[in-house]
Amino acid sequence: MEHLLIQERIHQLEAINEIRKLIANYCHGVDKRDRETFSSIWHEEGVWVVPKHRTCSGKKEIESLFDSILASREEQHHHTTNSLIEVNGDSATALSDVVYTYTDRKGKSELLSASYRDEYTKNTGNWLLKRRELFYFNIKSPLF
Repeated sequence: MEHLLIQERIHQLEAINEIRKLIANYCHGVDKRDRETFSSIWHEEGVWVVPKHRTCSGKKEIESLFDSILASREEQHHHTTNSLIEVNGDSATALSDVVYTYTDRKGKSELLSASYRDEYTKNTGNWLLKRRELFYFNIKSPLF
């Protein structure tokens, strides 16, 4: 019984570590304009809810919105923190805060404070992002 408890703890710790990597790769993918990294974190049937833009269902729609957002930004930087990750077998949820700055193609800069509510699933041995929903707290514009 104790052995099983240790195995469960190891599973949880490994899952949390993998999910933290997905959270980081979301930021790196967007901020560094790395479509391959960004795309690799998503489940084929993933859902991305971005207020002011749209709700995307499926990887193709998610990649299309990614391309659209990058086309409208000169640069952007995500700083994600305070991630609370709950693992339940092969599914997990996370709540993370983000501070996001960007400069659009016209030179206008903005600062955004928000949270992400995420759902993850373990699919063929790998954790993937199943749903990410953005909730705005504060937009302060212009930044500078």
